Amino acid sequence: MLVCKSCQKIVNTKTLGYCPACGRNSLVKIDIKCPICDKQLGEPSQIDITRIGWCCSNCNIKIYKEIYNDNK
Repeated sequence: MLVCKSCQKIVNTKTLGYCPACGRNSLVKIDIKCPICDKQLGEPSQIDITRIGWCCSNCNIKIYKEIYNDNK
């Protein structure tokens, strides 16, 4: 999963390059940490077509983010 530094959309792709939402070359790897224990959470799980999520095994909390979906 990547995030666009320009428009902040999360994109479901693994290659750096152009953001499909805004067209800028500003995709970077998502770096999510637990807000309680500061543990690196790694790769997200796909919840549904529009959401991804991470779970901290130390704190037992879940973090969800909306992803960009260009299927309209």
